[in-house]
Amino acid sequence: MRRVVRFRDFDYQVWTDGSVVLDVSSGAGALVYPKEGRRERVVLGAGSLARSYRAECVAMEAWLKRLVDVIELNQTHRTRVVAFTDSLSLLMALSTGPAVVEDAILRRVWDLILQLVRLRVSVNFQFVFSHCGVPRNEAADKEAEQGNAKPQMYPAWITDIVAAVERQVRNEMYKDFEEGRMLRTHRSVLLDHVRPEPKHTKPGRLGESLLAQFRTGTSKHFGWLHRVLTRKTDRLECRWCSAKDIGGAAAEDHPLAKPAVDSANAPDFGIATRQSDPIICPLCNMVCARRHGGVVHLVKIHGLERDCALTMTKKARRAALTYKNGYTCHVCGDAFERRGLLVEHMAQHPPDVAPTV
Repeated sequence: MRRVVRFRDFDYQVWTDGSVVLDVSSGAGALVYPKEGRRERVVLGAGSLARSYRAECVAMEAWLKRLVDVIELNQTHRTRVVAFTDSLSLLMALSTGPAVVEDAILRRVWDLILQLVRLRVSVNFQFVFSHCGVPRNEAADKEAEQGNAKPQMYPAWITDIVAAVERQVRNEMYKDFEEGRMLRTHRSVLLDHVRPEPKHTKPGRLGESLLAQFRTGTSKHFGWLHRVLTRKTDRLECRWCSAKDIGGAAAEDHPLAKPAVDSANAPDFGIATRQSDPIICPLCNMVCARRHGGVVHLVKIHGLERDCALTMTKKARRAALTYKNGYTCHVCGDAFERRGLLVEHMAQHPPDVAPTV
């Protein structure tokens, strides 16, 4: 809203939007708000094969044509116009300049912009997020939806034609898979379907991505929870042969098995109150040189969000301080003169108690 308020003194405010019903219809809408006078609306169909980007281009071209017909050459002062759109891809395409664009509709848009400039009109473009509560943006969205009911006589774009053919091929592939007439691939065997979304639902682009990550076990949220649960269950199994009841005779059968050092018996230095204090990771007991390193460790290794990682590091235990006379093990409290000796010593501790520094 603060960015919108900056342009309240402009002579014209234009709000554009596009609406698409895939493979059915599309609409383009624009609202022109003059500083004095009534608003004007432009609504038209963008073609049955148009995608969102194409509909936004049609809306942009439509309001530019309207302004060229309305605005006359003013010799006294420059007319200022600002256009608001929620299509970042369109603004990026226009930012390349009139000499670089290759699409026919972008060339027509730039021709109209240059024609307005010759009429002493200053044209500005501003990106706004869609469905962000701005009244005029919501009004432009409703106008674009009304364009779906308009005649879809706008010429089709070659890119949209190719995309429509690809969608048709994918739909045929989905149909063949559901009827059992398609070869089983690695993805289809893993997910039991070829669609990235569950059947009979429309979770959206972000929902499809998250669901696919959950199904394949690559989601950072599921992965972190899986590691926490696995670490708790591993305490009941032998690390060498996965035998149950490690506290009994199973551990005694392995000559290489060393008694695990209880992390609760490690020297407690309290909570790390300063950012420069070395901390112990609350999830894997790894020693980090300072709080920032702990945050990076929790984000990169354990897949936590940065805010959650920062909160955990603020409550993390402080590791053994490093003095000039040597380095101290935070598990057993032994002191060493060089860091290399400490690294070799830490390698002797079981990895589930104290990973290597």
